[in-house]
Amino acid sequence: MQKVEPGKSYDAEELAKLCGQEEDLRYGYHAFVGDNATVIAQDEGNDVVKVIEIIRQKPICPMCHKGIDTIYTSRTVHLKFKDGKWVEEQVDHYFTAQCPECIEEFSPEDLDKLGVPNEIR
Repeated sequence: MQKVEPGKSYDAEELAKLCGQEEDLRYGYHAFVGDNATVIAQDEGNDVVKVIEIIRQKPICPMCHKGIDTIYTSRTVHLKFKDGKWVEEQVDHYFTAQCPECIEEFSPEDLDKLGVPNEIR
């Protein structure tokens, strides 16, 4: 089996075979690749496409509805000198998280929707 290489041009039929795409699924599908998302869509005619699979998608801020790839955070910690070395000590459990686009603060429910794991909050 030949390896598919990024940046290399292929005849559509050859690429379909290299990818292992079935004959009846070969035509009418498109990949949309962008900074915000990568999706596979099926051509439904009249310039209409239907999303078949989302490969990757940037999380969307629930307040400003913009794609984000960073969340601003703030925690209260002190540096303490213990046992001959400086260590970080969390003073409380106050934690804030904000959208970098609109600067609105995310609630714990918003962070759940964005897929932020509890262990890093």
